[in-house]
Amino acid sequence: MIHADPTFSKKAQLASSSQNEKVVMALSGGMHSGVAASLLKNQGVALLGVHLVFPAPKSGSLGALTQKVLPRCVGDSQKSLERAQVQAKKLGIPLEVVHLDSVFEERWTDRILHELLESRFPNPCMICKSNVLLPELLTTAARLTGRADARVATGHCVRVSDDLQSGERVLQVGVDPLRDHSFWLSRVSSVDLKRMVFPVGELSSKLLIRLAQESGLSAADHDTAQGVEAQCVGRTKESLDWVDQMIPASLKRPGAVRTPGGTHINSHDGMFRHHLGQKLISAEVSLDKQDVFVIQMDRVKNLVLVGNTSPMMSSRWILKKALWRRPRMNPLGEVLAFRVQSRGDLLDAKLIGFEGGAVRMEIQGNKALSAGVGQMVVFYQGDEVVLSAEIDQIAPAV
Repeated sequence: MIHADPTFSKKAQLASSSQNEKVVMALSGGMHSGVAASLLKNQGVALLGVHLVFPAPKSGSLGALTQKVLPRCVGDSQKSLERAQVQAKKLGIPLEVVHLDSVFEERWTDRILHELLESRFPNPCMICKSNVLLPELLTTAARLTGRADARVATGHCVRVSDDLQSGERVLQVGVDPLRDHSFWLSRVSSVDLKRMVFPVGELSSKLLIRLAQESGLSAADHDTAQGVEAQCVGRTKESLDWVDQMIPASLKRPGAVRTPGGTHINSHDGMFRHHLGQKLISAEVSLDKQDVFVIQMDRVKNLVLVGNTSPMMSSRWILKKALWRRPRMNPLGEVLAFRVQSRGDLLDAKLIGFEGGAVRMEIQGNKALSAGVGQMVVFYQGDEVVLSAEIDQIAPAV
């Protein structure tokens, strides 16, 4: 049995339950957190504002690349801080500014570099939220309030409910699908979710924008929740050039690109610039005038093998690092909706096996999709997030 979390859901309950409790409000400087803060403030909640500042880009060509790779969270950090300061002043709440320099380097930059070097597809925004932003918010909240269980409110467009039987905090999609953040928060634990409040998850876009206008937020902040993440680093030319400048020369040795039969096709200037299933453009290679894909990568021999069929096109995937939203859930044989991008189409997949922590899935409807190793897959049952996991390999057809 599931019921919506009543705390913070009704004005009277919110004010009465929060008389002796200060809630830490994450103010990013954007529309969503501004509206969330305004809603809580108007309901009588005592707020302590917190703004997290990303590291400033380094000077020179590396800094310029960094700004291209992370245009919003790094390139606009000063503007975001200024907007957050304006919001805090309007709300009449204090604002604590926390700089993420060393934390970001350890928990994000090193992880992204490792993933890209291994020719994987990391989800940078998911890694940032689950490894950097939310842990830092929770730690800061405990420090500012002196309470280990201090509440944190954010502008993420999601909803939460409680499973009365298991006690688990359930993550649900936001009311507005264009502003839904459930994909990005799918790696946040139930324990951490119990400390978090999401005031705008129940709001439609129309109502959210109207409240933003009433709160005096600029029209420039009226972007969708997905717009920010869509600009973040991926396996693009800019991100790989960024990697090239971050790593030593020993990790970018040139090597051969050839067929399994030994035909030399081209040369590469670093294994990290290629990935399984990558389609090489015609200017790079020519193999019987057909599409050419990376089919194998031999890191010992520093060799990229190519062929005419993508090895990553399949209806069966093997997933690892599975995070079940409800540990006792056992949906073997069930068909669940899933997506591999925050705004990607919802498709159906059957969970066909659990072996040693790995999850095997089969896409329904005789569909085969091209997947990238390291991409995240998020599963839904109705409006509830039930599982997130990482693509590890393609399962052979049976």
